[in-house]
Amino acid sequence: SSGINAEYGGVGNWGKTWKNHLLVHNRNGHYGGQREAITYPIEPPDKGYATLDPNHTHHFLVDDGTTGTDGIEYEFRAALETLICERFMIQNVPLPMVCIMVEGGMRSLEIAISTLRKGTGNTLVVLKGSGRASDILCYGFENSIEIESEGVGGRKERKMPAECDAEIKRLIQKDFGKYKIEQQMLDIILEISAYRDFVTIYSIQNPEPLDFYILSSLMKSSANANVLAATKLRQMRLAITWGHAKIAREFIFSQKLYKFSAYELEQLMLFAITKQRTEFVKLLMDYGCDLKQFLTAKNLKILFNSLDPKSGGYRLLMEK
Repeated sequence: SSGINAEYGGVGNWGKTWKNHLLVHNRNGHYGGQREAITYPIEPPDKGYATLDPNHTHHFLVDDGTTGTDGIEYEFRAALETLICERFMIQNVPLPMVCIMVEGGMRSLEIAISTLRKGTGNTLVVLKGSGRASDILCYGFENSIEIESEGVGGRKERKMPAECDAEIKRLIQKDFGKYKIEQQMLDIILEISAYRDFVTIYSIQNPEPLDFYILSSLMKSSANANVLAATKLRQMRLAITWGHAKIAREFIFSQKLYKFSAYELEQLMLFAITKQRTEFVKLLMDYGCDLKQFLTAKNLKILFNSLDPKSGGYRLLMEK
């Protein structure tokens, strides 16, 4: 929604991918071979299959030799997520992960709680109104109450008040009654609900874009003094890239636990100008970035070289 030029990878199940034979590169029906353009239809699949998501730029399809087997990709996806987060570690702080839950069932809840249990600043964004397990989780999160005993990680355990207990069980029974997993689902929902600072509920009726809430959840989860210095500069660059000055002001500049150095402010100003984020330029000036000191010959050269030769600004400067 912010016009971000980014890459989005999806992990899927090869044996449940609709018309997967069209994705095989060579004529002998084997993977690999010479790369060539592939035409893949985005159309309603047969029951039990799924098409590739056209919003993804890359796809990792896991194949165990079976067709139609559920869940074979979960282990690979978890390992890939962990690898990526640890690959971009700063000062022994892994890159935080955001789990977005849309509709879903028992397996979605298991993935959500597994993400939160890792305790590395990971967060969960639940889409309220998307149906099934997501809506049941939202009901439990919003209506559960704290009890005295402590659970995992020192978090206060939660329970459903009497007047809401029957309703959440009715909701579980309605969508998942045939699986006989009522208590298991309720246990996970209550455990997720204990992670109050790491869970964000996003209504699909909300006028704010989803990426605003994703970024907000990241900021909220890492408001820990132990990780702030390592992540704050990275968070600020992410906020600039996504164009959300409101979040930067609320979660970064309003917290007094870490102060940007003059050099860091200069680097952020360069980044904001090259990304054409005028709100951030004003924000950085309010925070203390002095434009007179910033506009050195070195920085002006960097800014000039960052201009698109086809842009009006580039042509104007060349004419001068």
